[in-house]
Amino acid sequence: MSVRTSVLDAPDKQPPTAEQPWQRLHPRMIVVSVSWLVGPAVPLLGAILVARDLLNSHGLIVLGSYIVVAGVQAGHEWVRYRTTRFRITDSQVELHSGLLFRTDKSIPRDRVRSADLTANPVHRLFGLAAVKVGTGEHTARSEDEELVLDGISREQAVQFRALLLGRGAGDTGGEAPALPVPLARMRWSWARYAPLTVTTFAGVLAVVTGVSKLLDTLGLDVTDSGTARGVWDWLSAVPLAVAVAVVTLVLLAVGVAGSLVAFTEAWYGHRIEREPEGALHISRGLLTSRSVSVAERRICGVELSRPLPLRLLAAGRLSLLATGLGGRGTQFPGTLGPAQLIPAAPLNSAHQITADVLDEAASPITQAVLRGHPRPALRRRLVRGCLLAPAGAAALAGA
Repeated sequence: MSVRTSVLDAPDKQPPTAEQPWQRLHPRMIVVSVSWLVGPAVPLLGAILVARDLLNSHGLIVLGSYIVVAGVQAGHEWVRYRTTRFRITDSQVELHSGLLFRTDKSIPRDRVRSADLTANPVHRLFGLAAVKVGTGEHTARSEDEELVLDGISREQAVQFRALLLGRGAGDTGGEAPALPVPLARMRWSWARYAPLTVTTFAGVLAVVTGVSKLLDTLGLDVTDSGTARGVWDWLSAVPLAVAVAVVTLVLLAVGVAGSLVAFTEAWYGHRIEREPEGALHISRGLLTSRSVSVAERRICGVELSRPLPLRLLAAGRLSLLATGLGGRGTQFPGTLGPAQLIPAAPLNSAHQITADVLDEAASPITQAVLRGHPRPALRRRLVRGCLLAPAGAAALAGA
């Protein structure tokens, strides 16, 4: 048994004067933690039922493995539920968890920079949410120093975030709380820029690969069906250029449709608000809702990124630069991090939102004076581009 203590403050700090009660996670989190197995299990059962041999040995082995994994996961989450406690005192945010490997975390409340509230569809179905506390620490052990509460009620999560950012119930002095000031909302016209990214095409490729591996595990061959065999025979009969054009158009159509679906799921209900207590609130999401609150005193600026496809159409993506939100290196390529303010949008909208977020009369990006790179840097950039681009094209052509 090991005990690990993580205290992000000076050890000689005085304890809080008021003792706050410890709270636990919600017991429904045990069911939520096992629910991720339902998605792969549904196509697995469907494939077993439509297979000619219902008692396929491969299918039964995979199904039995899912049952064992579900049991182990449920037991692990029950232990986590029984051993996790948390509380917010006058000066600290404390979390105790673990049975064999005990972890005790304590974060000073004045070190809290942001609070990220996330609820996927299963969380929302059971009325739960997850809260991640951002402290602005970026070290080799930054993941170990994070404080995440996954499996508390939605109301408890909202209350927890309000306390973290210094907005307690008694802060209004009996007066009616001031309403947040809206800064921006999602516009459906921005969806026309969604297909200009490669994220959706990578997602389609991942789904096709996953389905292919599942069918291969079950010993099923899709080409045995009449429809697939007919399509393959037709592609083999037509000229190569026609076959390549047809496959390219199909992939483009699937990618565009997927990008529109992903845009709707990620940015539905998106809005940016300035809360009266001095925090910037960003919320979005259709199935998986995400709500981030950042103290405005921790905001350093914004970043306007303009990849080549968006640059050709005078558009760009806007991200928030603030301590506690994590840098771009902590995110997978193409994923949406908590710092992204808006999706790909026209430049005039991006500049207007930049001015509103930074509380400026005009966007500082438009007022900045930029200088070009020196000649050696430009020459090195051109050489690398002229060498790497043809090499990549040759590799794709060979593949």
